[in-house]
Order: sequence, then structure tokens, then C-alpha cells
Amino acid sequence: MKTLKFKSESIILNAEELVLTFSSPYMDVEHLLLSIINDKNNKACKILQKIGVDLRKIKTELEKELRNRKTDQYEISPVNQKIFEIFNYAQDFAEKLGREIVDAEHLLLGILKESSSFASKLLFDSGVSVERVLSEIKS
Repeated sequence: MKTLKFKSESIILNAEELVLTFSSPYMDVEHLLLSIINDKNNKACKILQKIGVDLRKIKTELEKELRNRKTDQYEISPVNQKIFEIFNYAQDFAEKLGREIVDAEHLLLGILKESSSFASKLLFDSGVSVERVLSEIKS
């Protein structure tokens, strides 16, 4: 993966902190989306707001889902395989958009492309799609 822009790095680091906060066994898509939403200054969050997504509702649903997945394990795996897929998708989107670096909006597109997660389904139910996000990025 190419060099990540600072905001993307901070989003990933914050997602790792959320793994510990929710006593999750590994980083999953929901941690990544919650981290994006928690940082209201990134382009992905601004796009979601522009589309009309109720970020408080999404945040509440993500937190509820993560609390339900809580584990008492002391050994925590670092990352779910879906996260690697999302990073690869995000890199592909960045390259197709002519960007040298992967940023939050590319991670959002990666989450949407990996359509089987709880997080992506929440986004779809809120009217978010790859096409809508791409349209906002290009405008």
C-alpha cells in the first residue's frame, strides 16, 4: 500500500484504540467506520453528512454492535481479514482517482465495496453507495 495521508493513519490508529475500548477480539470494519465518523474533519465524514446520513444514528448502531461482540479473551488478534480487503480496495480507488495516497474517502469506498459487513449494510440502509460517494469526490 502506498503512503497513507496523515488523516488515514490517525483513523487506523483510532480504530485500533476502539478495539481495546470495546474489548473486541480484532479490528473489524465497524471499528474503522466508527473511527471515520468520530473524526468529523475528514473528507469521508463530510461526504456522508452531505449525502444526508444521520451520523449519530450510525454511531449508535456501530457502538451497540461492537458492545455485543465484546470478548473476555486476553489474546487479541490484530485485524480481521476484511480490513486487509478494504485497504486493498481503498488503494485501488485512490489510484483510479489519480491520487498518490489513500485517504479517508478511499477507506469509505473500500468499506462500501466490501459489502458483507454490518458497517457497510448500515451505510447502504442510509442511502450511501459507491456511486454516490464517487460522485461527491469528483464534484
